[in-house]
Amino acid sequence: SGGSSSGSNSAICRYVKGQWSECDPKTNIRTRTLNLKKGDNKTCEQTKTIQKKCKK
Repeated sequence: SGGSSSGSNSAICRYVKGQWSECDPKTNIRTRTLNLKKGDNKTCEQTKTIQKKCKK
């Protein structure tokens, strides 16, 4: 994703994990949002969304 930062990817990004959402019956997927708790917001995403299939 561009940029010539020296060194390996040493950024520490720690996230607060939210609760899993209810299962969406149309897609059979539930989502969870992570919010950045500790880290540089230039190198860490402020929020991340994780998706996974629901268990039947």
